[in-house]
Amino acid sequence: MGQFLGHLQNAQPPQSNPLLNNSISKLREYHGSFQSVCDTFSIDLTEFEQIFGSNETMFQIWDTDNNGLINALELFSGLIIFAESNFEEKARFLFDLFDFNELNSLSLIDLDFMLLSCANATFKIMQINNEVNEEEISDFLSNFFSDNQRVNISQFLKWCVKTDEIRQFLQLIKKEAPELKVTAQTEQLSQKIDVLRQVFSKEFGKKLLLPDSKRPYFDQRGLGSILSSKAYHSKIQWISSLAKKVYAPQPQVFQKDVYAKMNWVYGFRGKDMQSNTDTALNEKMIFFTACIIIVYYPKINEQRHYLEHESEVISVAVANNLSLMASGEYAEQPAIHIWDNNTLHNIGVIKGVHQKGVHLLTFFGNDELLASCGIRVASPILIYNIKDFTLVLSTQVNEFAVDLLTIKNFIGSFGGAQYRQQQINQQSLLNPFKKYENSFVVCTIYQIIQFQYYDGHFLTKEIQLEEYNLTSPLTCATALRIYSRDPYLKAYQAEEGEAIVIISGHQNGAVILWENFERMDLMTTYKDQIVCITSYQFGIIIGTDASTIHLWDFKFKNNIKNIDLTAFSFKLFSYVISDIVVAGDKLLVASTEGDVVEIFLQQKQEHSSNSFVNKLRANRINYIIQLSGTLQALCILERPDSDDKLVFCAGSQSTVYGFSLETHEIVDVWTIGDQISSMDCINFEDGGAVFAL
Repeated sequence: MGQFLGHLQNAQPPQSNPLLNNSISKLREYHGSFQSVCDTFSIDLTEFEQIFGSNETMFQIWDTDNNGLINALELFSGLIIFAESNFEEKARFLFDLFDFNELNSLSLIDLDFMLLSCANATFKIMQINNEVNEEEISDFLSNFFSDNQRVNISQFLKWCVKTDEIRQFLQLIKKEAPELKVTAQTEQLSQKIDVLRQVFSKEFGKKLLLPDSKRPYFDQRGLGSILSSKAYHSKIQWISSLAKKVYAPQPQVFQKDVYAKMNWVYGFRGKDMQSNTDTALNEKMIFFTACIIIVYYPKINEQRHYLEHESEVISVAVANNLSLMASGEYAEQPAIHIWDNNTLHNIGVIKGVHQKGVHLLTFFGNDELLASCGIRVASPILIYNIKDFTLVLSTQVNEFAVDLLTIKNFIGSFGGAQYRQQQINQQSLLNPFKKYENSFVVCTIYQIIQFQYYDGHFLTKEIQLEEYNLTSPLTCATALRIYSRDPYLKAYQAEEGEAIVIISGHQNGAVILWENFERMDLMTTYKDQIVCITSYQFGIIIGTDASTIHLWDFKFKNNIKNIDLTAFSFKLFSYVISDIVVAGDKLLVASTEGDVVEIFLQQKQEHSSNSFVNKLRANRINYIIQLSGTLQALCILERPDSDDKLVFCAGSQSTVYGFSLETHEIVDVWTIGDQISSMDCINFEDGGAVFAL
């Protein structure tokens, strides 16, 4: 910690800041406001002003990279350190802040994250432009704690008291250092120890220090005489009886080890899924593998895990409020879990109606209803009320369901929300299908059905592809509510011009637009199968199984951009697209082999010429990868040039994957041509070797 403390010694005192020197109780109020306002660990300017009532100048102190977001953990760490309170109150608040899983203990990684956040916050508050040396903090902690150790609040407080570097840090920032509390009980115990020491030195010391003339002589005895002596046998009997009491068999009680914390999941299901990723407010990525659902925060490179499923997860859905989740299983009696992706709290489990598996889910009706599709040739469609988990509707379609959609709204209202609601109420009396919020759409390979919840029952509209002489199976679709004449005038048009538009992709590469279930138009045709269709603020996104992504305007008049995954400078395990998710101004593209590509769209629309200015950049997210086959072996190799360790794993598909246990990135991958049954590593001073059999 010498380098870090050295920077502080040369720093100027922090400038006047109304957020500094608050009480801990006031900071806990701020933190409560943060939890109610923000869904992630990032805070933008609007949220900052809602929480603290401060202006943009205060925000810029923390937004040093000028990306419009600040790290909430850094922010609160700094405010706690510079609060006007005693050290124990600060330490307890910090401990609670980084006890993410509420286990009342912190791992070494949690402590490392805490000290790093405190250090970064201190540099920002004191306007020190140097970078915090992360390795220095990790080395500092490793002197006191082992890798698998967990620290409770009592141990944490004692460590702070005894650590000179912590005291020096607090002195440099002019804050109260920790002090040992000497209680009356401690004084009494100390006095008793002193008395015992005196008695021991007077009584036992005399017997041990006898003059040579009075010391007894000790005879050497053979082992046989010792074993046959009565004294030896009496000792053996005593030890045996004691052992029976100490090691008496106890009934086995299997309990969950509350100290076991899942740190990272290396895995991602990329195949056989209609939708295997989702996002919430561009801050979280949600994906799954086996029976684990991963909530990944890419900006801070951290995972949290929903672990309540007992069978393999094959579907997820995020509600409009972004925190409510639903997830479905593949099992003989599959369960649907309703849970919160912020707290990972299970709200309820629905089970007993679906058979074999639930592969499609979507929320609708202002997040009060959940539609689900089951894996069967004639897919069952079940709708549940989220409030009490009751079954509202049970029906089925004649074919296998390939997509389940809610209708995305791209129309605003000049009159405001209240005026818009009045219009919806008036229109829904004449045409119930106008109330699009209560609709969802089921797509099968040859059929499109809109279900409309109205007055306690469901109405339907249908499109039969054979009636339009369409023979190629439908593979994917998206549903929109737009202004049919000019989709880009979202807030100033007459409501009577609205249209429900469904855009379907087909196995033969055709893309078809259906307007109000009455009109069909073939918009374009590609030579490859359409595997994914979705929408974003400027139009429609189409993905093919030939690694290409095509961006169109809403009316398919302007082909905005064509993207070929094979043209990027980085390599992928597979270029076959399985899913595309829109997350703000970027796309998350998943491949069938578990690659996830992040494509940032820097687009601007020129309304006068109906053209678009396009820039994009892309990178592969190296923290997410699908592990092929059944894993059968692994080993850990230490890097000689750092404390980082690499874990290598392999199995039935003959591919060896190497991951960094520090950054969690994939660092190596190779194949040996046959399935792998065992592995081992040897560490050298200048490297190491990995053996796979």
